Amino acid sequence: MNFHRLGVLMGGYTLVGLGFVSAGLISQVYLPSPYVRPPAVVVETPGLPDASATPQPAETPKEASDSLANLDVVLDLLHQEYLDEVNDRALFASSYRLLKEFLSTQKVNVKDFPALPPKLEDRAALTEAWKDMLAKVEPKVAGKFDHQRLGYIALKCMLAALKDPYCVVLEPREFRVFEEHMAGGNFSGIGVMIELDREHKNRVTVSQPIPDGPADKTGIQTGDVLAKIDGQPTEGWDIEKAANKIRGPQGSMVALTIYRPKEKRSFDVSVKRDIIHVRSVTSKIVAPHVGYLQINVFGEETVGEFEEEIAKVQGKGATSYIVDLRNNGGGYINGAIEICSHFVPTGKTVVSVVNKRLHRSEEHESLGREQFEGPMVVLVNRFSASASEITAGCLQDHHRAKLVGETTFGKASVQQVEHLADGGAFKYTVAHYLTPSGKDIHRKGIKPDIEVKVPIEARIGSDKEDKVLQVGIKELQAEMKK
Repeated sequence: MNFHRLGVLMGGYTLVGLGFVSAGLISQVYLPSPYVRPPAVVVETPGLPDASATPQPAETPKEASDSLANLDVVLDLLHQEYLDEVNDRALFASSYRLLKEFLSTQKVNVKDFPALPPKLEDRAALTEAWKDMLAKVEPKVAGKFDHQRLGYIALKCMLAALKDPYCVVLEPREFRVFEEHMAGGNFSGIGVMIELDREHKNRVTVSQPIPDGPADKTGIQTGDVLAKIDGQPTEGWDIEKAANKIRGPQGSMVALTIYRPKEKRSFDVSVKRDIIHVRSVTSKIVAPHVGYLQINVFGEETVGEFEEEIAKVQGKGATSYIVDLRNNGGGYINGAIEICSHFVPTGKTVVSVVNKRLHRSEEHESLGREQFEGPMVVLVNRFSASASEITAGCLQDHHRAKLVGETTFGKASVQQVEHLADGGAFKYTVAHYLTPSGKDIHRKGIKPDIEVKVPIEARIGSDKEDKVLQVGIKELQAEMKK
């Protein structure tokens, strides 16, 4: 495998037309930018579906679902490419045990649930027993889960044995949403990011309207509670259910009842759905000669958008830069390498990728893109992860930028995504990465050069209220005076 095609992928943040949800329907923890929430990648039992997840209508897969075919792909890749050795019996035992536990929470009779035969170690025999187990269980879950969903749940239970929250199978619906986010959207919706707001009884709340989107043009604001969607009260809904209700064909209308807490009033509004594209990079001038660039995700369009936005601020007189990676959960490794290549000279190491089990190691160097000179600050926080940490670690190690904010999340593992025949996918860990100086930041994070602590409940308000941004501006202004 050539590590150049690997992606340090999102660990669970997925845009679903108007908000971010867990890609695996595992943790149901949401991180809608720009508000602070624990990343969805942090799950105590990776791979288990959420018992409270809203049931979704069945969909037609690309091909007839074959749980056994998906199992063979997963096991082959774990043995051939995974970061650590795997034990087949431990994997199957986990699938039996956790599937039984999960089904019991779904009020399925598990009194005579099949047991994994003792002493089976051979993969072929274990596979045959697992297949028979699913065949016996399937009639018991009729009306709750179809054949395809049961197979995916059983695989998720199996992968929990790895205790690797980044190694997951994605069902076809989940994978489509994942790909949509990495492509920057291009869905039909109203253009808002939403969250379940703890300050308003976990009601569906707008965290940010997309600039110039339908909702923004209609006057919907940050903090508005979506009390009803098409006349249905949203109390008790999760993000995905709200997303599915708001999305629809381009040109169609959705009726919303808005409660605006700051005005203590409710009102109705109708919004026409349109095609939404969410830029992964935005920019502005935040002080004389200081250009600000916020990268929300390292997706398919990020590099081109970054180059466009830095040209904009340069055109407005920027000679120094603030790159904001706060709440950026990651993305494609190539995006991080490309962006670092604009600030680090050709031949300098950006990141090293290693798999000790398979004796693989590859060093990625700067690609020598057009160099953007001038003082630079990178803003980070506890939710800057993955490709964000590759970028921050590279720029810090080469003394190209000072990091301002909090210690980063600490995700230094690399995932590869394998498409499955029925439209799903398997995302599995193939390597760890090291910063240019050789630091392994996994589960440790990267310490900033200038620490600015922010309460977890704090929201990023105006530029003047943003303590971290203001420290970054002062640091650049001091550098420019030298």
